[in-house]
Amino acid sequence: RPGGGLAEVARKMKEAGVSSPTFLNKSYMELYIGSLFAMILQETEGMDFWIGKPKEDPPDIAIMATEKKEGKITFLSREVEITRFLKKDKGLLETILDKDKAYPGDYTILCFLEFNGSEKLKAFSDTLIKELKNVRHVFLIFNGMPFSYLNEAPTPEEMAGKVSLLQVS
Repeated sequence: RPGGGLAEVARKMKEAGVSSPTFLNKSYMELYIGSLFAMILQETEGMDFWIGKPKEDPPDIAIMATEKKEGKITFLSREVEITRFLKKDKGLLETILDKDKAYPGDYTILCFLEFNGSEKLKAFSDTLIKELKNVRHVFLIFNGMPFSYLNEAPTPEEMAGKVSLLQVS
């Protein structure tokens, strides 16, 4: 379950004596980001989600869900490649396009934004869709910070403890 992934990250943070998962190694950051993604999907889609951390890369994370309709259970899965938008010296578009590779199957790119920023999201999405060669599904995930609000940015108090997910392709 996604909550188990977050619990594992919290355990490792306590063990390492750090206050943020961003101080952990790549594997734990991928588990953290993938767990947040699955928890958001679970809440918005109303389905049960699970995550898996494959031994080989790619993918970074596998997301699975069960859908129950008319007495039948359908299993859905998605392989996810995770990237982190860390610095201002490399653009968000370039960060995502660096992950646009010919993966086996139908992959999703999940980009974790680690600092305040702003993009004209409609224009960004239009450009991204034109530039992508291999991957069709791209999400941005960010926590506790505004990232290009439509009208007025929320206050830090309003964003505290919140995570946002935005599909841009």
